[in-house]
Amino acid sequence: MASSNSQLLQTTTPTPNPRPAGFFDQADTDGDSRFTMARLNAQWQSRLSSDTRVEARAGLGRASGDSHSLRQERLAGAATRLQEDTGSSHDSNWSALAKLSHNLGGDHSLVTGFEGEGTTRHTNRVTLVNGAPQPGLDDFGDDLDASSTRIAAYAQDEWNVGKQWDFYAGLRWEGITTRSSAASYDARNKSSVFTPLAHARYK
Repeated sequence: MASSNSQLLQTTTPTPNPRPAGFFDQADTDGDSRFTMARLNAQWQSRLSSDTRVEARAGLGRASGDSHSLRQERLAGAATRLQEDTGSSHDSNWSALAKLSHNLGGDHSLVTGFEGEGTTRHTNRVTLVNGAPQPGLDDFGDDLDASSTRIAAYAQDEWNVGKQWDFYAGLRWEGITTRSSAASYDARNKSSVFTPLAHARYK
């Protein structure tokens, strides 16, 4: 948790006459914010047989943040404009991976796998000026939600040639879905790709 305090004093020479709307010579601002985060990860490995090995990993995460600020503007010591801003955000994410490796003999293996991950975010912001809400500050409004999900699956043939060369070739499918929504819109996009893989490395 963090807190802040600031004071602004300004002098305008010559003093404008007439004074523009919202003119002030002092502003006092107080603010505080808080952020929390939690993560959980797990991993599992096992041999199903002398030639087959399985590996799995998974993770969960969550984070939240809250902020509040109060700005009091004054002119010649008298309070004029009071702005209060309150904001919050909540994020969550997950990930998963599974991999199955089967040895075909020597340094030659068939590998299949699955990958997935997702994130979501919700944000809220409220602005009050002299106690009155301020709509239409932007196109999003007070609330914004967004999320993305990625899923992938693959199969590939892996082999080593001596101590310097390794190769793999296979196929991979990957799909991504994104979505965002606010006061004035709701957008969604979904796409996928199927890709051949080929790789060679010299060590």
